[in-house]
Amino acid sequence: MLNKFCYDDKRLFGSIFCVHCNFLQTIGLYSLGVGIWLYLERTDFHELTPTSFSVFSLFHCRPLLLYWCSGLDHLHPLVTGNGRVFDLTTSWDRLQKSLECCGVNNGSDWFYSSRWPSHRFVPNSCCDPKHFENVDSMNNCGKVDNSTLLFQQGCYEVFADWLYHHVAIMNWISFALLIAEVSSIPLCCSFLCYLFLNLSFHRDEYHRCLVEMNDLDAARDLRIRPMDRIGDAAQDP
Repeated sequence: MLNKFCYDDKRLFGSIFCVHCNFLQTIGLYSLGVGIWLYLERTDFHELTPTSFSVFSLFHCRPLLLYWCSGLDHLHPLVTGNGRVFDLTTSWDRLQKSLECCGVNNGSDWFYSSRWPSHRFVPNSCCDPKHFENVDSMNNCGKVDNSTLLFQQGCYEVFADWLYHHVAIMNWISFALLIAEVSSIPLCCSFLCYLFLNLSFHRDEYHRCLVEMNDLDAARDLRIRPMDRIGDAAQDP
């Protein structure tokens, strides 16, 4: 029974092992590709992502924790305050163009910011391209007092959904990798069992060969000295 469980059929076991190894390699390449994709996605908005988000995403608590602990309190100072102006400006422009949103709740969050403390302006990235003929016509569009030219939705909910979407993808990928790793445990145990039995078999074969070689040497010695045996027989009473 133990021999059947440990795959006496070497060809069948080798095929199963190769298929499983190829499967794990495919999963590894897939996870590497996903990691590269997430890194590239992170470079667009990482300045706006709270440092505590990675901990919150582990528990999949975005609706409560992200909103109360790191949402509006984190994004509002980035709009109206100082700091790394160039990095934050670039990140905000990319986010607003990509997600088609403006400000945290709406475009009024940009009014009287550190970039224009005396004006009710918004960045040009808040302008909706649908209302313009070309890119050149969008120059200084954020300084025009016409809210209909801007994206109407705020970035907070859209950005939170974007983060939640990425966390959901990583949860499914992590679950798939976990299933793949757990499924490899029985095969590894069977492989170790097979190696142990195979080693024991070869060791027994080695000892059996030694015994047979000793028997052959003894028989050869008897064939080489037949007269000694006759002489010994003649001396017997």
